[in-house]
Amino acid sequence: MKKIIFLLILTASNTFSQELMIDRNSAKFNHKLYANFYQCKESTNLFEEGLARINFIDNQTLFIENESKTGYNGIHVSFKIDKQLEICEIDYYTWDDVEDGSSIEFHIENFKLTLNKNPFKDGIKNLKGYYNLKIKSDYVPGDLLSRENVEPRTEIFEYKGGFECIQ
Repeated sequence: MKKIIFLLILTASNTFSQELMIDRNSAKFNHKLYANFYQCKESTNLFEEGLARINFIDNQTLFIENESKTGYNGIHVSFKIDKQLEICEIDYYTWDDVEDGSSIEFHIENFKLTLNKNPFKDGIKNLKGYYNLKIKSDYVPGDLLSRENVEPRTEIFEYKGGFECIQ
């Protein structure tokens, strides 16, 4: 099968770079390589791990959401893609059940998304993808931890995820 790649490099702000690629060679989508793997499935479980939701908001915008929650903590990753395959919005956050007044802000520095097909032309059935986020986190300890000399810190890390929607 001939490999077709569309590469689109976007810049949404001064430090933020994005890359969206369509790669019809689905053999590259190996969820074993991505520890954070999400699947589309019907679930009423409030504490579901690895749940993907993929929907068209309208005929111009696709919304992809990946979520994992255990009851004690969770991760949320979502992005909107327009019909021109431009990434309009990316969201990443985590949460936990510890309430100590501390805060963490996440800033996505770089984002790469690869899909196995163009969902606007070929639909979302059997849509697969993987992504790599470079994220800067700014942690500010709450009052209690500040009194114990816990310092604010900034870290940069990668988050890799993959998803498939076989519906």
